[in-house]
Amino acid sequence: MVTDHGEEEVIEVRQPEEVDFAVEWRTPLAVSTITVRGSEHVSAVPVARRDDFPYVVAVANDAAVFLLRARPLHVDDGLAYLLCNAGTGVATLVPSEVAHRLLRAGNIGLAGSGHLVVELQPLPGGAAVLLERFYVWSNTAYEEHPVALVYPGGDRPWGSHGVVAHGRLLFFVDLVQGLLICDPLAETPELRFVRLPEGSATAAAAHADDVGISKRRCVSVSEGMLLYVQLDEHGEGVVIRTWTLKMDGAPQWEPKSEVQSQSSLFRSAVLALVHPRKPDVLCLGVISGVCSWLVAFDLHTQRIVQTEPLALPGVPTGMLSLVEKNRY
Repeated sequence: MVTDHGEEEVIEVRQPEEVDFAVEWRTPLAVSTITVRGSEHVSAVPVARRDDFPYVVAVANDAAVFLLRARPLHVDDGLAYLLCNAGTGVATLVPSEVAHRLLRAGNIGLAGSGHLVVELQPLPGGAAVLLERFYVWSNTAYEEHPVALVYPGGDRPWGSHGVVAHGRLLFFVDLVQGLLICDPLAETPELRFVRLPEGSATAAAAHADDVGISKRRCVSVSEGMLLYVQLDEHGEGVVIRTWTLKMDGAPQWEPKSEVQSQSSLFRSAVLALVHPRKPDVLCLGVISGVCSWLVAFDLHTQRIVQTEPLALPGVPTGMLSLVEKNRY
């Protein structure tokens, strides 16, 4: 295979018992399970602290490659990031000199075939950001020259609510302000800022410090469309609004749907994502101390169309409530 960097890479084929991890793929909305094997770098011993539990940080455009944050075998090693190829079961350890430069998971994305690890890092003063880019393969890394870019988001610090890969673009998400759009594969990358749909940013300003905002809003890709979803309280129920981002010419939001619901489901549920194949179906997480579920809610019929248990052996209950660690 030829990587985005132009290097030839040999795809390693391993026997099932030799793979670094295994993915039990299931058709959406069913929950797929990733099982990581212990190695000389990564611990596979269950941990009680929820901050140490492994989670997916970023996913490439086709989901065949993802970046996993894992617990290092030796505590002094700091962070451990694994670039995982779901097709081969091979996990590439991101070199420590790169891992230590990745500052915030909510600003990290994967571009191209997944070998390009990208992070947007705000610079002191707030007027500019640094775009860090690393090609990673075979436990080695090649660093692209960091690019300092003008930060178009205003005075408020960037919210760091995740990075969505769509086509060759990365969309850095702030659920209060909007999106920063970047083509990290371009020779001279640039940032384009798209505010949230009219009224969204204004409504969120009063709750700018509310960590729960990521439980009521999301940016997701479904059927080739980039969608923004927002849930707002409305009387005894909620109003659910969705928009699609049109990229013909200047990026702009186009209203898609607005639905009012009295369903009690929304009183405690966390908005997770839009169904990847059904743009009118929302996926919600219902978290409780007894049992947790992933629930599919059809906006047209206003009915629950599917439920899937989220419980995993050894996973701390509190882990499921951390939205930033359950984005994927």
